[in-house]
Amino acid sequence: MTTRRDFIKKTVAGTAALSLGSIIPGFGSNSYQEILGANEKIRIGVIGVNSRGNALAQGFAKMKGCEVTYLCDVDSRALERCQADIHKISGRTPKGEKDIRKMLESDDFEAVVIATPDHWHAKAAIMAMQAGKHVYLEKPTSHNPAENEMLVRATLKYNRIVQVGNQRRSWPNVIKAIEEIKSGASPGMSTTVLPSAQEKWFLYPTIWTGIYGKALHHGCPILKIIIFIITGTGSGTGVPVKH
Repeated sequence: MTTRRDFIKKTVAGTAALSLGSIIPGFGSNSYQEILGANEKIRIGVIGVNSRGNALAQGFAKMKGCEVTYLCDVDSRALERCQADIHKISGRTPKGEKDIRKMLESDDFEAVVIATPDHWHAKAAIMAMQAGKHVYLEKPTSHNPAENEMLVRATLKYNRIVQVGNQRRSWPNVIKAIEEIKSGASPGMSTTVLPSAQEKWFLYPTIWTGIYGKALHHGCPILKIIIFIITGTGSGTGVPVKH
């Protein structure tokens, strides 16, 4: 029986040469042209387009100089819904595919957005890097810490850029709350962190430990904010790995 760890190890080992030449952000001019779309639009493929993935796909479709060209989801209903949403925004309908392997064979995009269920995050990201794609990866980056180390090694091996969706520290209300706390306000009394009833779900213990099981999914970015408040440092996007 092939275990999850065995599968991902085989995935990482799939390509021959280990390339450590250009490590973010010191990538070469060819990579710049490829990534930044100096001469053309950046073409995006989105993997997992039900709910969060659909929202991300629409967000990228609205960006100037960016085109969503490919969607992947095992649920045909999610695919069709997202295709229709992107068509409304851009006037173009992206291709749809249920099989991630077939999608990644395409040359119709240079980067992927991954918003699958959590247990597929690391696996999909490594497969995308193997296919030569750059990656925007939704949190959490993996199912367990060992997969995080595999992700970092794959990033170096395939010389791809991987950006993690850890943008909560950039929210205006969070920035303002940090300023309030540093100026002496009590974290428990700040109305900036939880300005509306919509965000007060952070307060309920069941969200963290009960039926919703969000301790990993939402706990990581909240802890990143706390660390940033205390230390004022850390990008929150890197995982230290010994090489």
